[in-house]
Amino acid sequence: MGSTVRVLCFGPMRDAVGVRELTLEVGDGSVEGLWQRLVATAPDAAGVRTGLRVAINRAYAPWDSVVVSSDEVAFIAPVAGG
Repeated sequence: MGSTVRVLCFGPMRDAVGVRELTLEVGDGSVEGLWQRLVATAPDAAGVRTGLRVAINRAYAPWDSVVVSSDEVAFIAPVAGG
């Protein structure tokens, strides 16, 4: 097995993926590439991408960020409140 990252899913992402946490191979090292691997594993995730934020190691990060082995990547849905 190659380099892997821990992926956390919250809110609608958790519902679409069916689990709160999974491990995926890093692939090309980009968040976008990781997203494509996630969608290949859980196709329903594609329907909830709009508005998702990405956090790498508990800090918000842009979608064009690089991920490396042992990173923790979270896909976080927008939160409404008032």
